[in-house]
Amino acid sequence: MAAGFKKFLIVSGCVGALTVWSSQVAASEIRLETLKSLSRLSLAIDRRTEIEFKSNSERFTIRVPGFSAEDLGWNAAKLGELADPRLKSLRLNSDGRGVELIGEWAYPRGALAPAAPAMDTFPYRDSKNGRFVLDFWVKNGPTKLESNAKKITQSREQARRETEKLTSERRAIQDREAKEIANLADIGRFCQEPFQSGKDLFLSFYPLHERLNLSKFLPTQAPDENYPYLRPEAKNEDADYARLAYQLYDKKKFALVLKTLDFHRDAVRKSEFARDLRFLRANAIWQLNQKPEAEREFAAIRDEQVGHPSSLFSAIFLANQAREKEDFLPAYEGYLWIGQKYPEHEKAWVFRLIAAEMLYEMRQMDRAEAEYEWLIKNSPTREGRALAATRIGNVFLYRRQYAEAIAAYFRAQKDFPEESKKSAFLTMNRAEALYWMGEMDQSETIFREFLKKFPENSGGWRALVRLGELAGRKAVAKHGAESRSFFLESINRYPFSPGTVLSRMRLIPCGDHAGFTAETAKLFFEGDARAYDGAGEVRVDDYPAIRAIYRVKSLILFKSYQAALDAVFEEKEQLPRQSPVVASLEDIQRRLFRKNIVELLDGNKTFEAAKFYDDRIDRMPMSPPESDGSEAINPEYLLRLSRGVSAMGLGTLAQKIYDKYTELQTGYEVTRFTETRQEKRLGLEARKQSERAYTLAKALATEDRKKNAEEIRKQLAQVSGDSPYSFQRFVLESVIDADSGKTQSALAAAEKARLLLSGLKGEYTIEAACLDQWVADLQLKTGAKYAAIEIYAKIAARYPEAGREPTSYVSGWLPPLQPKDQLMQNQADIYASLGKWVDAANVYERAMSSGVKSNRVRYEFARARMKNNPTDAKAIEVLNQLAESKETDFWTELARKSIAGLTAKEGN
Repeated sequence: MAAGFKKFLIVSGCVGALTVWSSQVAASEIRLETLKSLSRLSLAIDRRTEIEFKSNSERFTIRVPGFSAEDLGWNAAKLGELADPRLKSLRLNSDGRGVELIGEWAYPRGALAPAAPAMDTFPYRDSKNGRFVLDFWVKNGPTKLESNAKKITQSREQARRETEKLTSERRAIQDREAKEIANLADIGRFCQEPFQSGKDLFLSFYPLHERLNLSKFLPTQAPDENYPYLRPEAKNEDADYARLAYQLYDKKKFALVLKTLDFHRDAVRKSEFARDLRFLRANAIWQLNQKPEAEREFAAIRDEQVGHPSSLFSAIFLANQAREKEDFLPAYEGYLWIGQKYPEHEKAWVFRLIAAEMLYEMRQMDRAEAEYEWLIKNSPTREGRALAATRIGNVFLYRRQYAEAIAAYFRAQKDFPEESKKSAFLTMNRAEALYWMGEMDQSETIFREFLKKFPENSGGWRALVRLGELAGRKAVAKHGAESRSFFLESINRYPFSPGTVLSRMRLIPCGDHAGFTAETAKLFFEGDARAYDGAGEVRVDDYPAIRAIYRVKSLILFKSYQAALDAVFEEKEQLPRQSPVVASLEDIQRRLFRKNIVELLDGNKTFEAAKFYDDRIDRMPMSPPESDGSEAINPEYLLRLSRGVSAMGLGTLAQKIYDKYTELQTGYEVTRFTETRQEKRLGLEARKQSERAYTLAKALATEDRKKNAEEIRKQLAQVSGDSPYSFQRFVLESVIDADSGKTQSALAAAEKARLLLSGLKGEYTIEAACLDQWVADLQLKTGAKYAAIEIYAKIAARYPEAGREPTSYVSGWLPPLQPKDQLMQNQADIYASLGKWVDAANVYERAMSSGVKSNRVRYEFARARMKNNPTDAKAIEVLNQLAESKETDFWTELARKSIAGLTAKEGN
């Protein structure tokens, strides 16, 4: 679009004049008005023009993508003519992709200065006059003078409250400690507390997906079930042997069928019944249980007799067989082949539906969704549309897109009410989606409905487990018993379901502990609970955390406190730090540590208490952060232990225990007066920050890597080691350091990136090779020549598949991958620089053996060998071949000169 036409679009239709208080720039393209209660900035911009507006407490930005200041009639020099008490300045910024108008806010000063400066803004379009308008005014709030006075009053009041609280807390210390001990001893505590979404973990279930009954639509028994064989009626030789073959087949004399057809092989090929008899022969082989041979014959018939019924029946049979074996990819390809070859078949929609099912089984959810959607719109039968409509919601539920799943199930119920009512899996999956959407009451109603309508369905355990959890969420005493009854029913009615292990764990803290004793609970957690894999019906991402917390709780309930503490140590090592139960485990860990020591001291077992302390203190998270919701443990029990150890004559250990008490007491004095604690974020914020920081670093590097190097480093430093962007961080960090001549730092960052990449991918990709090459180049710069040789050799030996490009976070930062012969040349060059001519010659020889036909490689091979032996026969042979070559390039010319020099010497 020409600049003039752009400008016309923006300013056309703009009318009106400014008041006497307004300033003007460039023929009214920009106007600024100062009113009593607000200021108004007005820009002549057509309503169809895209505008991006941003504002914070310091400035605002109005960006118009795709336009320049000249297009808009904005004159940077004349912006200085605009003045307003609420604006410090106005300026323009253009980056070639658009233009920005940037304004710096101005606030009152002195006694009227706001305590927290902020500007309220109201951007809108004045369509009548063709303008973009921004109204802005200083946000109402206390002044600094008012805020300071309020803070003084609050400080005094806070001091008074803290004094009162100190007195109260001192009196409550002993009560708190007693309560901690009672909490650990109270075996009903875990059952009496309702489940909480932020505290307890709940596993999601994969959708209940009912397999299609193919027998309703297709032959599923014998390959020729319902096949319309062409039976001979004439009386001639051709018809006679065909009739005999059919008679033998009908009498199930399958071996004689084969003998008959083989005896008349040549005649069969020319017979009008040839294609049917070939299909008959394949079926006889199948009936004789020679399945691999029969399947090969059916595949040949399918491919060679397309258009004939035998081809269709063979294709259906082979696809069905693959489906039965759960070889979903060949099954999908088989049904897809049928649909493509027989698009006009009356059951073409069935093949499309089964193909969608195979895609679902292969977890190709995007493609399955597309197939189901096609069937909903295009299936010629109501049955086909209904089957697809009731199943498409499962795709969304599988992807945990709960709102979309609920919408899909609602659409199915609306369009196919009778079919939906009869669908057990739709009912169950709809309830599951509502459960995860937080619609607990509605979800509970549907789970109960499922158990009534489908009492024999094998998925009923899901409803019972969910109802147990739903009852357990309610903070009413009777619901504890109700929750327990649902879990028990799940175990009793479905003893071999994936819900049994989950229900047994939920029941351990309640009443009779689900019949467990300390020993059987131990066997359960070491056996069934540890081996649990969800059986393909339960997502087990968080299962290790659930098993860990219930294992520890079971040991506490059976009063095995020392074993419980050791179990916490063990479980924490196997869980990621971000696991949602780590904070709970550490809270239990601190309590158990204290309880074990106090019990040993109470039993006059001071030595055992000291040993218990010394064996475990280094692994103890003794001071909880204020944000994890844990209650701080009063460390005064360590003073008692220290005194006991001193009495035993162990002064050094007693001092260490006292030092630990001093350390913990500081944290305790801070945390014990805290009124509320924030939920622990489990690293989510850190991961988001990592993503933001890397995104900005990449943008800065793309703009000007060298100019923005310091800011890039600052952003990269905020990318945490466990972030998905840590690999990219180290690649970019390496490049930035290399730009600045910090070769050692660049090498260290590249090595970190290489380690991360090797852990992510098994195959040797171009991406990995580029990174290895970069490391080798840096090694060479640092003087580590042998290390560089080793890496160049590795790349050449594992040279990745040609024609592929490295991914975006390597491509653009690192040099492209060199050809294989150049990598080998690099190795040889380094050997040559070290005077290792034999090694250099060996590298060149390997290059030639691997198919490298470079004239340079051949010449350098000869040169390297001749460094040690000027009359080396093999080297001279290679030089002669080069010299006699019809090619003429730099290396053949050098070879000819070398041969000429040798000939001259021999002549002398």
